[in-house]
Amino acid sequence: MRMVIMAAIMARGGGGSNDDFGRFGDNQAILPTFYCERTALGLCLKARHNDFINDIEIYGAMRPSGFIFMFLVALAYVISAAVYESLPESIATHWGGGGQPDGYSPKHVALSIIPATMAFYALLFSLIPRFVAKKEYLHLFALYFDRFLFTLLLFLLGIHIFIISWAMGYRMDVAMVISALMAPLYYSIGHMLENLDPAWSKRKKYAWPQFDDKTSKKVQEQIAQGFKLAGIAMLMGAFLPQYAMWVIIIANVAVCVWLFAVLAKEFLAARI
Repeated sequence: MRMVIMAAIMARGGGGSNDDFGRFGDNQAILPTFYCERTALGLCLKARHNDFINDIEIYGAMRPSGFIFMFLVALAYVISAAVYESLPESIATHWGGGGQPDGYSPKHVALSIIPATMAFYALLFSLIPRFVAKKEYLHLFALYFDRFLFTLLLFLLGIHIFIISWAMGYRMDVAMVISALMAPLYYSIGHMLENLDPAWSKRKKYAWPQFDDKTSKKVQEQIAQGFKLAGIAMLMGAFLPQYAMWVIIIANVAVCVWLFAVLAKEFLAARI
């Protein structure tokens, strides 16, 4: 910065000699120029700095949620490292309809696959708002999208802890655990769809390409209600272990049927 100011002074002072610079206090023509150049340079640097910070905040690199996601991913790896030596070489990673394991994996795979999946989803879904939402709506889009991502990472972390707990000899009802973990996930999907406005999307193909914004918003709200009701049903299933598996199956089928019915209805209405 000092070199730029000196260059400006020398250029304005007509000659740029040491004598000119030494007589700076006596040269009344240079004094206003010096302050103008310094003020303009300071304002320019401040504006560039503010733009840089604003871009980082909008695109998510400095959002507090990003640090939360990093913490959850790191926590999954720390848990894996802490229990690695105490676990058997082969770990159950899949359970059948009767709640008994029917699939096993080497422990180095079982303890790393879910943390790696969490890291992948955290990176992928953190970038989606940047490419999907209009810049003026990015903060709102990211707010609701981050809530969903937080719930998704908690779901995966819960599955990870369940697998480790089973390998350590702690037996729990599989359907009840899955139902309890899926309940907030489904509800958060409904919450996200209910609050996201299709008008926020900068690419119409990411919304509902056959509908206008008003119809798209109505479709999202109707689909959101289906997901939220499914989440509530799964939460109830978590307290009824004998019916938990049926609750999971029925809730998922019901969401698919509801999604198809809502879209079919609006597509037909749009063609009439």
